Amino acid sequence: QARAASLHDLYLATDLPKATLTRLLVTLEKRGLVWQRLADGAYMASHRLQPRAAQLSDENYLVEIAAPVMERLCRKVNWPSVLAVPRLDCMEVIETNRPKSYFSHLPLGPIGFRINMLRSASGRAYIAFCNESERQAMLQRLVASSEPGNFMARQPVMVERLLDETRRLGYG
Repeated sequence: QARAASLHDLYLATDLPKATLTRLLVTLEKRGLVWQRLADGAYMASHRLQPRAAQLSDENYLVEIAAPVMERLCRKVNWPSVLAVPRLDCMEVIETNRPKSYFSHLPLGPIGFRINMLRSASGRAYIAFCNESERQAMLQRLVASSEPGNFMARQPVMVERLLDETRRLGYG
């Protein structure tokens, strides 16, 4: 019934012993019916259990697929990272492997944290590699924004230089 639930939440809802719940969750996870979010350890129903057809824009589906990749990346480089998606004038964190990293004390934004588009690597990468019409619409929103971090959007030469560098490097 809940979109996400901790082991404690499940215990409160079911009154089953936590050891029993843990065994059930491990079995369900192995069968691909539930998965555990990296950011906070919450358990979520797999997209396969959703009563509706999977949608390409379903962020939980994206996180479910990306979480194992992010976990492997974290083990390989021992550095925290986030998965962020574009919003109208920013990027929004939808998953992070920070709790699993050696540097878990680094203050990365939690789920829902808004990241500045031009002042962040993920935002610059998104703007640099999206299609031209989307890029122009995004930049127009940033120019019109009163957020202090969006001052760069009003400097087209600087923006083009940042985006060219991002394209040349292949990342933000």
